[in-house]
Amino acid sequence: MADEPYETKEYEPFAIPGRFARKPEAVRKQAAAAQAVPTRFAEIEIPGAESTGRAVRAPRPDDERLQRFSEMRRIAWEYPGALSDHRKPLFQQVQRDQRAKVFYRQALFMKDFEDDFTGSVPFSAYYPYYQLMNHEQLRTYFTWRKGARSGNAAETSLSYVYVYVYELLNNIGVGSPKDGLETLVRFRRAYRAYDLTIDKYLLKWIKDYHIHYSLEKPFTDFICENNIHMYYPEVANECAGEIGEFDALCKVSSYDLRKSAFFYDEKGITLKDCFGFVMERLRVSFGQDYEGLFYRKPKKMPDYAPFGEALFYQPPDMPDRRIEISGSESYYFNRGKWYKTAKPDMDGRLLGYVMKLTEKFLRLLAGYGRQFAVNANMAGEAARRLDALGVSLENVIETAVKDFYAEANKIKVTIDTGALDKIRREAMDTQERLIVQEAPEDAPPAEVAAEAQVLAKPDGPCAQADEPAGIWGAFMDSLTEREVESLRVILLNGDLSGYAGKLGIMAEVLVDGINQKASDYISDTVIDSGGSVYEEYRDELYKRFQERNGFAN
Repeated sequence: MADEPYETKEYEPFAIPGRFARKPEAVRKQAAAAQAVPTRFAEIEIPGAESTGRAVRAPRPDDERLQRFSEMRRIAWEYPGALSDHRKPLFQQVQRDQRAKVFYRQALFMKDFEDDFTGSVPFSAYYPYYQLMNHEQLRTYFTWRKGARSGNAAETSLSYVYVYVYELLNNIGVGSPKDGLETLVRFRRAYRAYDLTIDKYLLKWIKDYHIHYSLEKPFTDFICENNIHMYYPEVANECAGEIGEFDALCKVSSYDLRKSAFFYDEKGITLKDCFGFVMERLRVSFGQDYEGLFYRKPKKMPDYAPFGEALFYQPPDMPDRRIEISGSESYYFNRGKWYKTAKPDMDGRLLGYVMKLTEKFLRLLAGYGRQFAVNANMAGEAARRLDALGVSLENVIETAVKDFYAEANKIKVTIDTGALDKIRREAMDTQERLIVQEAPEDAPPAEVAAEAQVLAKPDGPCAQADEPAGIWGAFMDSLTEREVESLRVILLNGDLSGYAGKLGIMAEVLVDGINQKASDYISDTVIDSGGSVYEEYRDELYKRFQERNGFAN
């Protein structure tokens, strides 16, 4: 090699693309100074440099991969603020907006690029994007992305994952927004096997994607079909009854009917339906004033920012639109800005007042447990407005509960003519058997007296039934199966909380139900505040369980 003559070439110097942009004026001055001084460069090729550990071969002009990476990096030079390091909030927002635009343009430029890098270099960054990656990291990412697009998303650095997700949010690499949303959901489902933390952002961005791109399929249908509706309870009312209107109202109400022992009792089995009946009656009674009575409108229309915490570029020419997610949640885009429609807030105090009054009147009609008073101040300002108008909300609710109870307990009579004929024949047969034959004139008086005595015995077919069981037996008979099992667990010093947990209710609800029935039948409670049976009633309850079937499970 020393004997070979060197070839002299003239080169024009140029700046090496870097990760950080410099001011255009500085770049021009440097280029002018370099051209003013003639400089000779030597082109050196080191044999075997590619395979010698950390050594990297000198880039060749025909290296298409490096050339493409360089052209991609030059896009960022057009936006100096994107790579600046300002710390003030104003500059941070400008920097983020410019980075989003740089990312979008670079993503479009690299949307079809693929690599076959055999190495794997980790990458970690806040708001990750291409400009922050070095040569090997870029090769690692585009090789991994090729596999992810084909359905083989291997585990990798989380920053690479979010770069890919940012591409999908910007609709890069997919045929349509519909395909993009389906790809996003499939990728989330697959990559959760490696890292569940992606749900923190992806679940929000899936909803934002549906809103921003105005997809035709209703969002409720989409989340139900993909079995992710449990993550969106605020809009999942239409999903197979997963969360109904009653449960949603109980969460808002200052008094939760579901926490009442009466709600789980057999006599209170219709409490939920009764409340629905009452609310419908109020809706009809108050007409147009119903919304103003039960709902409080927010003072300000809230803004909405889709794809928060992501690098997302919103096109400046996007037309105005309105998107409805559910019957009570919608969004609209107007003059370059998103808004979320303000859903009126339900008056939780007034709703709690209605729920408690409904339970009070239904308890009274069903003859259940102790009664309680309901303070009108519980309703707050709404009740006072109605009183000023001469309208008694309590009277309206009481009348509605009575109407509901009367309808629910109406006895329906069905006449079966075939059964009537059968009853008539059986009655005639019974009448014939009960007719006493007249004794013949020559019958001995003693025989007639004996026959009359037999017909008058109390243990014959017309004998009266035994006297009802005592108050303890009546109390035990009034308990439901789960209340009987709860009492058995308490008597055996078992884990009542564990048993209640299997039923999906609180142990206090079971105890309260048992004590209320005990108060009705024996005029006292049987379980103390610590969850144990009072000592004076323990022997009696043991006796009742032994009579029933012992303490067998």
